[in-house]
Amino acid sequence: MVGHSDFEALEAIFEHIAETVADEEDGQSARDIFREWIGTDGGEITTLDSPEVYRRSESELVQYRGRFDSWYGIDASTVRPQDFQNGLITSAATAICAMLGDGDTTIEAERSIVGAVYCDIDGVEFSEQELQAGDVMVELETVRATVSPRELRRWVGATARVPAECRHSERVADRIDGPLFLDGSLYPMSVLPNVQFARAINQQRSTSQLVETEQLGTAAKAIQSRVNAIGTLMERDLPVVGIVKTISTSRVVDALRQKIRTSENPPLLPWAEDSQFLADVLYHDEPRQFSFTSWLVRTHRDPGARGEQVEPLGGFDIPAGYEPADFRRAFFFVRLPRGIVFRVEAPYGQVDTPSKRAEMQMFALGAIAEANGAPMVVDRADELARVPNDVRDYLTDVLDITEPVQDYNRDERFDFDFDSNDTHYA
Repeated sequence: MVGHSDFEALEAIFEHIAETVADEEDGQSARDIFREWIGTDGGEITTLDSPEVYRRSESELVQYRGRFDSWYGIDASTVRPQDFQNGLITSAATAICAMLGDGDTTIEAERSIVGAVYCDIDGVEFSEQELQAGDVMVELETVRATVSPRELRRWVGATARVPAECRHSERVADRIDGPLFLDGSLYPMSVLPNVQFARAINQQRSTSQLVETEQLGTAAKAIQSRVNAIGTLMERDLPVVGIVKTISTSRVVDALRQKIRTSENPPLLPWAEDSQFLADVLYHDEPRQFSFTSWLVRTHRDPGARGEQVEPLGGFDIPAGYEPADFRRAFFFVRLPRGIVFRVEAPYGQVDTPSKRAEMQMFALGAIAEANGAPMVVDRADELARVPNDVRDYLTDVLDITEPVQDYNRDERFDFDFDSNDTHYA
């Protein structure tokens, strides 16, 4: 416990920081920068409408909750990646679809379960396969050491969670009869950039067509499942909404840096991440008010090496009647009354006109305002999917051929929960 003198020293540090920043703080506000620059040329992100910031009361928004009798939400829970003394790294994930309203509740009993294993033990080989466990079919994915050792544990976890969640969305897409809310981005952002990079590299090395999705492995096949699910729901005129609750990217800020590069008098951009910038853009001190931006869209990805602009979902098998651009991530940001900022996403094909954007935005905001947070069906999905800690510990004990590697911070000091700290959908 810090003593009185320690407290005074710490207080002095932060008082000095506050005074220094107050003396030097000047220039355009975040909101003015957003309005003036986000719609200009440059970067991967642009506007769909004139850039603006709006504010509405909770009572105004809840009336836009929508025309549907049933609401659905998909989430997955992960058995945290575990290292073992013999070199194994294992993980597993279970994905579910929650339902609120008058729909078929039996959909909540179904699961998509995927295990993942990394093994470099001489003479031991795992292959991707399906295993029958009672009435449940379980899929096993293998992980190759194609990432750095520091990233390997996270990649094993993603190899379980991403296919489980994406495949489950495809499995239920033609059965649900209401909007689908995803706990996170439309596409798994932990693996989509890797797949896009692999496609770009293969394209640079060959004049032939892009490598088939199947050849790019588990991550690409999972994204294809999500594309298929979104295509089915768009065809059925059912909204698809991604709710990103933890924003750990800098894509908007990076786009702004690209946009101001050629300006003779560029504004200062002191923000390192989108969470900082958008919190500043949307800040207000009115109680029970939601502030939100106009719609943005990510139009392309720049893979870097040769600077080609890559269509974000280019190279995937796009459902008949649609173009890859229909599957781009359109999004806006909303600040809750308690100060938290969410990113709300929808496929561009569902918001490609001003009237569609207005309807989708009010619909999503109505669901958020009703819960004063993530829509209720998202929280229900999280609750139903969660694997209790005692079950996770038991599953670790099942591998009695070796011992788990203990980590002081994870296992004792902080009792780390992989799901609650997992921001790979951000």
